[in-house]
Amino acid sequence: MKISSGNISFRLAGLDPKDFPRFSEAKEEVFSVNGSLLKKMIKRVSFCTSSQQSSMNLHGVLFEVEKSVLRLVATDGHRLALYQSEIEGVLKPAQWVLPKKGVMEIRRVFGEEGKLNIKSKENLLHFEGEKSLLSVRLLEGGFPEYKYVLPSGLDNKAIIDREIFLRALRRASVFSGEKGEGVKMNFSPDGRFELQVEGPSGEYREGLNIQYEGFPLRIMFNAHYLIEALNVMEEERVRFELRDSESAALLREEKNDAYLYVVMPMRMLE
Repeated sequence: MKISSGNISFRLAGLDPKDFPRFSEAKEEVFSVNGSLLKKMIKRVSFCTSSQQSSMNLHGVLFEVEKSVLRLVATDGHRLALYQSEIEGVLKPAQWVLPKKGVMEIRRVFGEEGKLNIKSKENLLHFEGEKSLLSVRLLEGGFPEYKYVLPSGLDNKAIIDREIFLRALRRASVFSGEKGEGVKMNFSPDGRFELQVEGPSGEYREGLNIQYEGFPLRIMFNAHYLIEALNVMEEERVRFELRDSESAALLREEKNDAYLYVVMPMRMLE
């Protein structure tokens, strides 16, 4: 290819068009989903993927269909995000694990699309909109049996204003230091909720008034993990459900059970 302008000239080497990758045709449609819904589901879970390569594909996002439900799950081993929604039709149980990069491309490519048709063929998952087509290569290997780690029997329940909780955690994270010291939390039956951090740069304490049902509980979390979850939630208040200081906790919106976030506490030395 030759490109010239005035006294300037370029000659660019090309490749045979026959060598350009072709889309693999997938004729059987697996399910359809609203594009805006899928983008929302991806946003709610994708931040939970691991940055490290692993045999259990913690660096990918699980797409799971079961009956008339589409479920997206992501985990890095310390936390887990799950979003599920009912879609049209009765679906055959199936699972696909997509790389995070491919999942984020879905959000970008189908920015203005309405209905998306999803088709499966061999090691690819095809996403077809009215104007765009995207094929994502699946990750090889399995995904953790996430259903076994979903906590139950959480007798201690708190209702907290999401924005107030988020701002408090951001302030706490300033003092957590490079080593990632956790934020200690004290839950009291009288509704008093205290956050505390003791880091190399100083100490932080803040008290909040919340709705709380349960026994006195002292627990510690990575503030960053909670901040990321609260950032993608939309309701004014969230439910924080806990068992004890060593078991996984459950964070979700007050009136929405479609999305849940599981986070492991940090070990307290004192």
